[in-house]
Amino acid sequence: MCLALAAGGSGAAPARKAPPPHVDREAMREAMDSSDRDDEPSASSASYAHYLQSRLMHLEGNHRGAVDELRLALATDDGNPNLLTQLGEEYARLGDLERAERELRRAVEKAPTHYAAHVLLGRVLMESGRAPRARQHLRRAMALRPRDPEAYLVLSQLYLDAKDPNEAVKVVEALAHALPGEPSGYRRLGLVLAERGDAARAERLLEKAAERDPGDVEVWATLARIYEESGRARDAEDALAHALEADPDSREVLLSAGRAALKGGSVTRARAYFDRLLSLSTSPELAVRVAFSYLSAGEPAAAELVLDAARKDAPEEPRLAYYSGLVAERTRRFSVAAQDFAGVPPDSEVFPDARVRQARCLSLAGDHPRALSLYRAAMADAPDDMEARIGYARALERSGAAAKAEGVLREALAGEGG
Repeated sequence: MCLALAAGGSGAAPARKAPPPHVDREAMREAMDSSDRDDEPSASSASYAHYLQSRLMHLEGNHRGAVDELRLALATDDGNPNLLTQLGEEYARLGDLERAERELRRAVEKAPTHYAAHVLLGRVLMESGRAPRARQHLRRAMALRPRDPEAYLVLSQLYLDAKDPNEAVKVVEALAHALPGEPSGYRRLGLVLAERGDAARAERLLEKAAERDPGDVEVWATLARIYEESGRARDAEDALAHALEADPDSREVLLSAGRAALKGGSVTRARAYFDRLLSLSTSPELAVRVAFSYLSAGEPAAAELVLDAARKDAPEEPRLAYYSGLVAERTRRFSVAAQDFAGVPPDSEVFPDARVRQARCLSLAGDHPRALSLYRAAMADAPDDMEARIGYARALERSGAAAKAEGVLREALAGEGG
């Protein structure tokens, strides 16, 4: 279970009475997170060392040890709501929701205005499946701090889990009203709705998030995907252009922008995006993705240029020869494809497939002796490879040996049936 800290920390840390002179007060204040924001009694100096030790253990992921230290702190400071809230969080992180709820209820009983305790109790109740009670505590937290986003975000998630997106939207609208210019509600809900396929709601929310934070790359990229899936290629490209203003070197965004430009009919704009992308890396996979983007858009010449340039930069990279062969094969230049596939060395992981493809291309180009020889070698190395056997039969048929081809197919089918 993932129970994040509310408002920068699930519980405000206890303040210390009469610190020794050698203690840095500012560092102590930072370690205590948001305790100054909750009107709670401070912790005794005797409990403070245990509290600090619990925070160290919390940061190390040792939540069981943090529980032990917090219980020791409470032994000398019984009922401190800040310590109780921290203890509730540690139990929650351990998956012990029953104990977490018990300690958090003690915290809100001791201090009814403790914001972090209400938020975390709302989270725990939500995880326990008690949505009505969770809503009560989250709305109480919202009333206590109407300009703090955390309770709003948790409540919107609760409504989403209950399959009530309309109420979730109302919650983030309330956050926007309470805190004008705050994008987090629109952003988080919009991204979740986009992931769940609710494109219409997601689009409206993400557009509002983008207005408030124009530099959010993920928001723009998600909007671009929504636009593209609904056939608005130019809108998708515009959204990706906004994303690139914030992160000009984002490879995924550059690739998506190039593809969007191709779908919008502009090879020139696509080339600008792709050239920028390829200048950032010599990765063979990246060159292949660009090449196949061109190929899918009906631009085989551009695809070939990309792969040729990549092969010049990395002549020993076998995958580039293989992918160049795939491009030539898809454009029915079988002699060229066979030559490219021949450039894949036997120790490459793609060699078995490259050899079968080379044989097929040679057969289609009319070089039957070499094609049949390669097929026989492939079948010798992988006797159970049905694709190679079927390809061999077809190559035999092309070479004029129809009867032998039929025999190979019968043998293959008999072997498969056995």
